[in-house]
Amino acid sequence: MAGLAAESRFQKRPSRIGKLLGDASHSMYLVHIPMLTGVRKALDWRTAQQLAPLQVLVLAAAAIAGCVLAYFLFEKPVDRALRQYLSKSRARAPQEAR
Repeated sequence: MAGLAAESRFQKRPSRIGKLLGDASHSMYLVHIPMLTGVRKALDWRTAQQLAPLQVLVLAAAAIAGCVLAYFLFEKPVDRALRQYLSKSRARAPQEAR
């Protein structure tokens, strides 16, 4: 019970970065493997077992940045267009039923 009471007291709004990563999580799920492979090949790094810790951090940061970019360039515009299309088709549906 004390944990539940303390949780509401210390609960903050999610940070901008946390919200962005949450919004882009589906793009990250879909694109992370090709993004990791592309970054690794672009930097001419061999297999993951041969990477130094700093290279792993650079690889992860570049892949996350690429996935967020994919969210802004693809997922968000497609989502917006689909929502507009669906709202228009729903608005027309009751009129066509008459």
